[in-house]
Amino acid sequence: MNKMPTLFKVNIEDKDEVKASKFISNLQKKGFIGTNKIYLKNYINADIGIALSHIKNNYKKYVCEGGWTEKKFEEIIYIIVKYRQMLIPVVFLRYGSKYDNGELVKEIELEKKKYSKINKDSNKNNEEQELLDYIAKHGGR
Repeated sequence: MNKMPTLFKVNIEDKDEVKASKFISNLQKKGFIGTNKIYLKNYINADIGIALSHIKNNYKKYVCEGGWTEKKFEEIIYIIVKYRQMLIPVVFLRYGSKYDNGELVKEIELEKKKYSKINKDSNKNNEEQELLDYIAKHGGR
């Protein structure tokens, strides 16, 4: 079977929902959910799903439509969660303004250390396990 050659290449950009889902997935990989489990479980006396839904909706509003960088959005989420604030537009705008004025730099760095430590520990555990597996597989005595 011969396929028809394509006339031109079309790159379809991800829909906002897909981008927001990928963002949530990346937060999860960084240990955000495990680190903030109590906050997320107690958010509006509901479950983690509602908090993540609010993050997703605000991601679409501020990153996809509002022109915020993903980095800015993520760092503001860290601060919102630190102070146990609601994930609502007025809070995002308040911290967004402080972020733009450079008022949150030190706090953000401290918060980010929580997540980088988790990732380092996770990578260390993976490396240790790989080494142990290698030794066991090759008759390490």
